[in-house]
Amino acid sequence: MKKKRNILTPILYIALILVVVFAATTLLSGINEAEKLSYSQIIELFETDQVKEFTVDEKGKLTLTKTDGTKISRVLLVFSVFRDDIEPYLGNASLEKYDYAEPSQNSWIISILPTVLMTVLMIVFGVMLMKKM
Repeated sequence: MKKKRNILTPILYIALILVVVFAATTLLSGINEAEKLSYSQIIELFETDQVKEFTVDEKGKLTLTKTDGTKISRVLLVFSVFRDDIEPYLGNASLEKYDYAEPSQNSWIISILPTVLMTVLMIVFGVMLMKKM
């Protein structure tokens, strides 16, 4: 006699693939290939006195306006490093206005929560697959 094929197994595989794709897109969503200037080029703008104004919001998004009116936006990975790098240039003649807020810091529990959840889901999924075999 042939075993009746269980329809639940393919559904679990599809669900696992969807979870992995969702996790990958979530992790990579902060990477924006459209940004044209690297971090060192932005610091060079400050060094050469080409920044008219800039702001950094709580999420670490830098928005700056060059002296020619061009606006540039970029997410800063580490705000404290940026602050230390531009501090000598805050008195530049062309820098009319600046504002930055210290980005909010998540506790270590919140930071590690997605990793723990994914690990638990993978273990539960593995145990379910082992029981089916």
